[in-house]
Amino acid sequence: MSFKKSDSTFCTNVKAKLEKIAQSTIYNLLLVLIVSWAVVSMMNIIVANQIIHRIRNESLDYELFREMKISSKLIEDVLSEDDNPYNKSNYYDSYDMLTLYSLVYNYDTLNFKKINKRNSDLILRSLVYDETFRELKKYYQSTFKDIETFPVLQTSDEEANVTFTDTWYAPRSYGGDRRHEGTDILDKDNARGRLKIVSMTDGVVEKKGWLEMGGYRIGIRSESGTYFYYAHLDSYNDDIKVGDRISAGDFLGYMGDSGYGPEGTKGEFDVHLHLGIYIDSKIGEIAVNPYYILDYLQNKALSQVTGQNIEIR
Repeated sequence: MSFKKSDSTFCTNVKAKLEKIAQSTIYNLLLVLIVSWAVVSMMNIIVANQIIHRIRNESLDYELFREMKISSKLIEDVLSEDDNPYNKSNYYDSYDMLTLYSLVYNYDTLNFKKINKRNSDLILRSLVYDETFRELKKYYQSTFKDIETFPVLQTSDEEANVTFTDTWYAPRSYGGDRRHEGTDILDKDNARGRLKIVSMTDGVVEKKGWLEMGGYRIGIRSESGTYFYYAHLDSYNDDIKVGDRISAGDFLGYMGDSGYGPEGTKGEFDVHLHLGIYIDSKIGEIAVNPYYILDYLQNKALSQVTGQNIEIR
């Protein structure tokens, strides 16, 4: 009998010790988790404050901004602004996020890494009324707000009928040394009068006619005041005249190789559309690089024609 009582006491003592060890272990784990969370949060705050301090002490870099090195994912977000679920559940919109990433990554978001919501909200709360932030956001809105479609009508073929590369600020020599401020979209077949050029936006026809460098060109002022320049056309849509209001997707004319001489000059270069985008800024009207915008729009157009999902980078 005494053996059983001793055995029972031993078991009770062991159980009590195990419970105490378990409670101590859980307490220590919780303590480690709390300390770790506090350290991570503090580090995030420190990093966020460093970013805020850097941005507040920098003025807007127009040359880097004009390069428009923006990832297709961020372009997709701003071009689908009204449908973006982020905007329906957050105080900040897609343009706030684009501006934030642009400033954080020094105007190059091609390979950006997403900032967690806690940090992005912390930074935005401090910067949303900052002069540089507001100015940059305004320029992005002017650039993207009215864009709806790729400027060359895609055929039903499964492959793109045009090709283009990033030639922003490449040297040009006709008419004197200068820099290329646009993107050249080339007809793969190099055949003038074959491909239809359409308006990327709603707007008003502001210019139509011959320019020595641009050949037969059309200039359209969008609703936001941005100027879209379509140059080197082979011929116009005769129904369009200066002052007309047009819609995105309206036919403007055919791709050609006009320009670099007196009116009617053709054949001085390969058949292509020169596309220029110009926005108003504090330093006057400036051109911005259309390449990454066009890259996104072409992938979207091909997806619609072929029914295949084109990866948005």
